[in-house]
Formats: sequence, structure tokens, C-alpha cells
Amino acid sequence: MQLSSIPLAVVIIVVVLAVTLFVRVWVPLMDTKEQKVKIGVAAAAGLVAINVGGVVKFGWPLKTALAYYAVIIVAFAIGALGHSTSIRAVASREAAEGPSKDNQMSGLLIIQIFAVMVALFFLGGWLFEDF
Repeated sequence: MQLSSIPLAVVIIVVVLAVTLFVRVWVPLMDTKEQKVKIGVAAAAGLVAINVGGVVKFGWPLKTALAYYAVIIVAFAIGALGHSTSIRAVASREAAEGPSKDNQMSGLLIIQIFAVMVALFFLGGWLFEDF
């Protein structure tokens, strides 16, 4: 199966579902309204950055850029599973003290997000020959 054979509307629906999953996982973990808005803005900024960078700078087809974005945003959602306590702790400290170097996410969370991302890219590359 080739990504180019999938209609753009289907790819857009997948991206919407991926963003919904990301927001559904991350927003409840945030303490303040400002943090919740930042999560939404991060999802939108990532979409813009990957699509503009991918399409304009690297010459990717739009579907490829959208597929990469979907993989990355889903990796952040799945990668956060099991780390809600540490994410909430960081969000609470940041809400109370403001941003600081002490309010960093755990290394295990970052490793899990990265591992999920690699697995999804491998699976996507296997499923879609031109991915």
C-alpha cells in the first residue's frame, strides 16, 4: 500500500484523530488554564512547523508531511501513558514556581516517547511503501 493512494481527506481525518488523542491525554494532566492552552498551541504549532518545513523546505508531498505529524503527535500521546503522576508533578511545580530547570520531564518519559515514535515510524514505513 502506498500513502499516495490514500485520499487526502482520510489522511486529514487521521491527523484530526491523532490531535484529539494527544489533547485528550495531555490536557487533563495540566494544572492551569494557561498550561492547557499551551498544550493546544503546541499541537497546532507542530502541525504548522512540520507541514511548512516538510512541504516548503524538503519538498515532501502534503500527505507525507501530515503522516509524519500524525506519527509524532500520537507518539507523544502514547509515550505519556504511565507517566501521569510525574507529568502532573511537573505541571504543579511549574504552576506554583514558574518554569525552571528543575521542572523537567523524567528521562523515562522521554525515552518512552522516542521509542514509541521509532516504532510508529517503522510500522508506518512497513505499511506504506512511500512513507
